[in-house]
Amino acid sequence: MNTSLFSGLTGFTRRVAVCLIIFCFPVIVTCQTVGDYRTAATGNWSNLNTWQRLNALPASWATPSAAQGYPGQFPGTGSVSITGECTVTVTADVPNPIASLVIQGEGGFNIVQFSGTSALNVSGTIAINPPTTAANNYNGLFLNSGIVTCISLTSSNSVNINRRCRVVISDGTLNVNGNITMGDDPGRNDITFTGAGTLNVTGNLTTGQLTGSENSIINVGGAFTPSAFAAGTSTVNYNGVNQTIGAHAYFNLYATNSGIKNLPNIDITVNGELNVSGSTLAFTASQTRSLTVGGDLSGNGTIDMSPGDLTHTLNLAGASNTIGTLATGTSASTVNYTREGDQTVFASPSYRNLTISGSGDKTLQGDAVAGATLSLAGGTLSVGTNTLSLNGPPIAGTPDNLITTPASGLSFGGSSGGVFVPGSVTELNNLTIDNPAGVTLSGSIT
Repeated sequence: MNTSLFSGLTGFTRRVAVCLIIFCFPVIVTCQTVGDYRTAATGNWSNLNTWQRLNALPASWATPSAAQGYPGQFPGTGSVSITGECTVTVTADVPNPIASLVIQGEGGFNIVQFSGTSALNVSGTIAINPPTTAANNYNGLFLNSGIVTCISLTSSNSVNINRRCRVVISDGTLNVNGNITMGDDPGRNDITFTGAGTLNVTGNLTTGQLTGSENSIINVGGAFTPSAFAAGTSTVNYNGVNQTIGAHAYFNLYATNSGIKNLPNIDITVNGELNVSGSTLAFTASQTRSLTVGGDLSGNGTIDMSPGDLTHTLNLAGASNTIGTLATGTSASTVNYTREGDQTVFASPSYRNLTISGSGDKTLQGDAVAGATLSLAGGTLSVGTNTLSLNGPPIAGTPDNLITTPASGLSFGGSSGGVFVPGSVTELNNLTIDNPAGVTLSGSIT
């Protein structure tokens, strides 16, 4: 130590000065292990000349021998570092797992890419470090059609918006048996699909920009929190147990496996299909919100509109609509069939407001009960061979848009006054009136 730095200081102040220097300038130690690998040149993963291997500590690096092999050729590979602005291409399955994969920062363009459906297993973390110099640089993992499995994937925000950490998936598969924890700046960190690839994350998914593409699939078991999400025509499947749906617009949205999937405290749009299977999709209890579905509704799960006992709205524009259970509270929540064309109307004993606002013929798929208002503001509602029970006020909109057949059933309950049977109802299998205020017939019924 250069003692001249501390000349003139007493023993106590000298100790304080040393402590301050240690505190302000921490030592960063990088641990290396015999059996670690680093890149020596751009090339194929399976080419020995692409690599250097640490044969002895502290820094005895050399081209691996045929007996030592490339990373993962034989069991026992340690950490693998992509450094020196190298691109390594995986052209065949790597036979054995590597301990970790570190894509170093440096000037950028440190890349692992895949050719064909090659597979790489990482028993630990994939760490992508941002470039440290120059602009318009990136480091990353480019799967193409490859298959990568790891325990976690991390990255961080660079100091420059033009220096990015990237994960790009074409039609390959990335399996993360834990969390993806990338930096949250959309200009510095991204996961981008360019094809029908799959991303499986058992834990949380955090990144800056997430961009889906046609038929790409994202299965997430934890929190889904990209700072920006461009859905494209992707599917996001919440397949954990109890989860909160991320506050984004979706194309296809799936809520599967089990537990409760809570919608966030914003209005949510699903431009494609909504599937709820084995789980419950619950509205927020914070304030009145809407869920708008542009495609079909399906699944054997539950849509719960009861939280907060608020007047939530479910807008359905798909041609086919089925669900296992609809749960509602005492407030007049609304299920609104909005398609400009024919639609199926799912059976449920728990409708509150049932609204037909779109054109075309809406066909009941089973018995249904509207506890509040039936509003026929658009097309027709065909009861078919089912029973429709109306326990609210008179039918709103165009009541004559209610269509029955000789096999249909109508039941009028509740206690509202002024309730009447529309003139369009001329044939029924059965008519039940259980309203103490009475129900008026608009014409003869057979």
